[in-house]
Amino acid sequence: MKRTACVVSLLVSACLAVSARGEQIAPRDIWPQATEAATSGDFDSAYKKANDLSDLGSKYGIKTFPVYASAAVALARQSSNRGNKLAAAFGNKVADQFDPNSSAVAFSKADAAAEQTGGTRFRRPSKASPARSAATARGCSARRTS
Repeated sequence: MKRTACVVSLLVSACLAVSARGEQIAPRDIWPQATEAATSGDFDSAYKKANDLSDLGSKYGIKTFPVYASAAVALARQSSNRGNKLAAAFGNKVADQFDPNSSAVAFSKADAAAEQTGGTRFRRPSKASPARSAATARGCSARRTS
């Protein structure tokens, strides 16, 4: 009888531990909810979920979310291309919130700005002067050596 009571109490405590742990949501589960809310146009919920993610991360000791910041700036760029300015603003704001010093975010924003202004990311060099072209064709260096 004691053995049965012990087994039952262990099973009950194991079930309670699993259910208590199940109530805490992982940060990886919040980000899809935020992006879904943003793409559907519910920005109040999207900002709330992004703030929840930051708060939960700070409880776990996480200070930055570089992967989510890159995803947010990609969402902003895609939304900007589609003409959804509110979703683009959400993505840019959240990217800065998740990782303000991320080089991936900075370069993505620079690329997006270049696309909006009609510029290209890479420019071809201008045509070389005729003297330099002739020297290069002969296999000579363009620099003079004395």
